[in-house]
Amino acid sequence: VHTVLNRARRDASRQSWISWTRSTTTAVCFLVGARLLTPAQRSTLVAEAEDVISLPAIADGGCFLSIEKAHAWWQEAAAWLDTNPSVRYVGRADDDVFVNLPQLHASLARLHCLPHAVLGSVAYAGYNAKTFTKCGFSWGFNPKRFNASAFVRYGCQKSGAHAPVPFVNGPLQVLSSALARHVGTDAAVAEFARRAGAARIDPAKYGYDRHEDVALGFWLAHAPLPATFVDIAVKNLGCFKNAGDYRPPDARKIAMHFVKKPSAMSYLFGVFHDGRPHDPYNCTVASGVA
Repeated sequence: VHTVLNRARRDASRQSWISWTRSTTTAVCFLVGARLLTPAQRSTLVAEAEDVISLPAIADGGCFLSIEKAHAWWQEAAAWLDTNPSVRYVGRADDDVFVNLPQLHASLARLHCLPHAVLGSVAYAGYNAKTFTKCGFSWGFNPKRFNASAFVRYGCQKSGAHAPVPFVNGPLQVLSSALARHVGTDAAVAEFARRAGAARIDPAKYGYDRHEDVALGFWLAHAPLPATFVDIAVKNLGCFKNAGDYRPPDARKIAMHFVKKPSAMSYLFGVFHDGRPHDPYNCTVASGVA
């Protein structure tokens, strides 16, 4: 779980969806970029819990997850896999995501025939490896209708973008261990992440989001392993909303995003774990999301 200095969210996750791991074979940890932290902040993180991984060479990306921090996680995971070779999948999530672990486990069990699976909310986009930005986002892509695609409509190729690649949106990404190991150990990917960290990109021109999720899709598109992308039910929390990407919680959802208030984690645990009926009003009070 990628996090910053937000212990309240971490504690809420520990007390809710992570508590399901006590009877499973899933390990959950929190990743913090510590390069710009004060000595006092670092000491507080060390004292907090054993499930916090501090990255001394990585700075957190402010409002958005940086490419270098995202890559640092896959490096950590690859090293961990060397001593835990029986692990089949590695994932990452944001700290405002509630993961329905039983549903995730059930989905993974059904994919045993796919050696190189990538799970998440699947979309498509072109990608400019020089400016580290996406172009021509779409939820689907049909090569036979390339000229009608968002990639062409927005002139992405003329701006230097690579052809559209599938990727999984940032809230939850799950990779087979082989793919995770590749991303974490490949020299070209490491050099890409280094360039992203050293780049001085004008946010007024390119935006503040460095699109680490599309970067992951770009890396996988160039991997020697044939990745299979699997779309799963990862939705933004909508207490009253039930359209588009915003949905109310129910047992079929694998993850809910935009769970900003710690109290919302407890509310969702009641729905997912205890089987309480969803109440839009109480959901709004707990989460601040209508």
